Amino acid sequence: MTLPKPPVSTVSIIDTYAQSYQTLFPDVRSFNHFKQLLLGLTADLPRKTLPAIAKAVGADAQSLHHFLCVSPWQTNELRNKRLAIIKEIVGELPITICIDETGDKKKGKTTDYVSRQYLSNVGKIDNGIVSVHAYGYINGLAFPLLFRVFKPKERLKPTDKYRTKPELAAEMMQEILHAGFRVELVLADTIYGESNDFVAAMNNLELNFILATRRNHVPWWLPSSFEPTYKEWQQFDRVFSNGTKEQRYIREIVFRECKALKYYQITTDIEQLPEDSTWRVRTDLRNHSPAQIGNSYGLRTWIEYGFRQMKSELGWKDYRLTEYEHIERWWELILCAYVLVCQGFQRIQESKTCTDLPVEETKEEPKYSNNSQSKQAKDKHDSWKSVLNDLRMRCTPYICLCLLMPWLNFFEYLVLQSCLVKLVEAVNSLPTAHPI
Repeated sequence: MTLPKPPVSTVSIIDTYAQSYQTLFPDVRSFNHFKQLLLGLTADLPRKTLPAIAKAVGADAQSLHHFLCVSPWQTNELRNKRLAIIKEIVGELPITICIDETGDKKKGKTTDYVSRQYLSNVGKIDNGIVSVHAYGYINGLAFPLLFRVFKPKERLKPTDKYRTKPELAAEMMQEILHAGFRVELVLADTIYGESNDFVAAMNNLELNFILATRRNHVPWWLPSSFEPTYKEWQQFDRVFSNGTKEQRYIREIVFRECKALKYYQITTDIEQLPEDSTWRVRTDLRNHSPAQIGNSYGLRTWIEYGFRQMKSELGWKDYRLTEYEHIERWWELILCAYVLVCQGFQRIQESKTCTDLPVEETKEEPKYSNNSQSKQAKDKHDSWKSVLNDLRMRCTPYICLCLLMPWLNFFEYLVLQSCLVKLVEAVNSLPTAHPI
């Protein structure tokens, strides 16, 4: 009887993580390609194109392309498995959901759903593709849950049905709850905050929310010229996860006969009300103090951190694919790589003993803060990026061996090859717990 061919070993931490997904792939070759792509996406490469990844991990670029476009594995099964892994890590702890969209500039219209549309991260209308995302947040860690591509009306396929961004976000929230996550709060910007359908969907799902609105927003049942009443400003401390504080101000905005929702204005300067640091929000939280509202809404910036890591570190927009079914596979693989790094972030394990004080990221200095302590926090070994750097250091010997193998085979430099193999084996024998 012929035994099945075992998967090729790469780096121990990659191999261990990938085992959870092995049953999703029809053959060992596809599973090997999955591991090679995980390794390449987390590697320190300038661009995560398939040729660059193939060169770094000793694979064939055409085989990796075949894995993305032809291999018969199911994207939804990979997504469900990834969510199950996150759910196992989080357990029954309540999480905050941050919803936002991001766009990537793309030339031409060959790629599915590329159109001239507003790209929020660019801040203008341009040619590109837009996706709506739901990130989870818990005690210093943001992690991707779901995404949906936005399909412009003029680029719909015959089998497509037009969905607005708030509709896509509401669908994702239903799926997140169906996956068993315990959601305590939903945060989103003005696109969702001014959508009555999205607010109604959150009410139907019995989810609390804090949603941004425009400065001139007036509830739909009042005339657009209606002037609300502003209460007195209250000072509060915006508390960040490194313990630093920043002075902020908040006041309630009172609309006539508005009993279901509360409106607030938050700012860093009550005299100038600077546009880039003044927000207006509405929420169904009625028993929370203004300071709690202000701190909780500040968590929304965590999704921007997640976008930055996903794009600058993991190659979100480095694909060279045109069909969305293939792009969706690429994006799901990137989220799997993101979760791999999250597994090394031990604070999510320790969160059961943490307090419920809302905090924000320590990885970078707050946008509106001059506190030097925030810069010192960058060097702490407790951030998502530091875990990624440790993972890259662990993977470096294996990647070096893959890059040098063509030359080592040509010159038959057996001593160097043997030393590199021993180095890889030594690194693989290290414990997988963080820190690496």
